[in-house]
This record gives sequence, C-alpha cells and structure tokens, in this order.
Amino acid sequence: MDFELTPEQQFIRQTVREFAEKEIAPKARYVDEHSAFPSETFAKMAQLGLMGLPFPEEYGGAGADSVSTAIAIEEVARCCGSTALAYAAHIGLGSAPIAMFGTEEQKRRFLAPAARGEYLAAFGLTEPHAGSDAGATRTTARLVGDEWVINGQKNVDHQRAYCRSYHRYRCYRPRTRQEGHLVIHHSVRNTGTELR
Repeated sequence: MDFELTPEQQFIRQTVREFAEKEIAPKARYVDEHSAFPSETFAKMAQLGLMGLPFPEEYGGAGADSVSTAIAIEEVARCCGSTALAYAAHIGLGSAPIAMFGTEEQKRRFLAPAARGEYLAAFGLTEPHAGSDAGATRTTARLVGDEWVINGQKNVDHQRAYCRSYHRYRCYRPRTRQEGHLVIHHSVRNTGTELR
C-alpha cells in the first residue's frame, strides 16, 4: 500500500498550512479566550474554496477526496482547534448529510451556497438530559399538513448563531413512538422558527 500523499494532497496541505499560519494562528488565542467566532477567517476560507472542499464542483465544491479534506482540517487545527472544529462541523455535520442524502433541489438550494461559503451549515444533537447520546434524545417531529413541527430542546447547536442551514437530528414520531434517525433540515430564517 502506498501512503504517500498525491501531488494534489500535498498542494492542499501546503496551501492550507500557509493560510492557517498567516490568518488563523494570530487570532487563535483571542478566539479561544473570548469565545469569539472568526467570521472574517471563514470568509477568507471560502475565497480559497475550502468551505466545500469534498463536495462536487457542480454544487460549488472542489471535488477533493476525503484525505484532502482531513488534511485541510488538520492544518487548520494546527493553528486553532476551535476554528477547526467549526470548519469540520460545517463540512461533516451540516453539509455532508445534504450531499449524501439530499434531493437535487436540496443540494442546489442548501449545499451549493454552503460549499461556496455563503453561510455555515449547523447541526443540533445535544440535549440537556442526553448530552451527545443520540439514542437518549427526546426531540419529536410530526408532520402537520405540509410542514414538520419539531418540539424539543437542544443546548449545543453547533454554529447555530452563524448559520442559515440547520439540521435537527434524532427525532421520533410521538403518536407511534416510532424512533428513528430522522434529520430535519430547515432554514433558520423561516418564520415560525424559534431558536433560543
């Protein structure tokens, strides 16, 4: 087996390393100590094409492989763990479910702008009584007419304050108590969406 990086992977590593050392490292301490979100950094990452690195070009991504994506996250993490976590959550938790399971319309409506870095995608799993134990969550979802009504409490919704695209995970239908891994995707700017 050959474990050498391809020329493209080496290029990504070098590009992200240089960017991270110049743009992320100088702000890392402030970001961590003040719980600040580095919006300007993410805007620059979008300009580099990093926000959609693993997604197909037709949806605004770069079409890079998973090793390249891992390398990019590692290089960001070398300079700031907080920024790397938000970056990884945007790609893996917020955008990847749409890329893997979304309809064509959902990919164009939600994945493409996320991949271009027009907004961050977010993910809600953690509940006060369950932590990150997906099997113990109590959030419910029921279809009322054409709309899903979601009831529950999430206490850590990754990058919710900076997103436009949002997933709630692990709901069950209360009438049948049918449990399942249901991902509800919605825009946080919809009227009727209350996030506290």
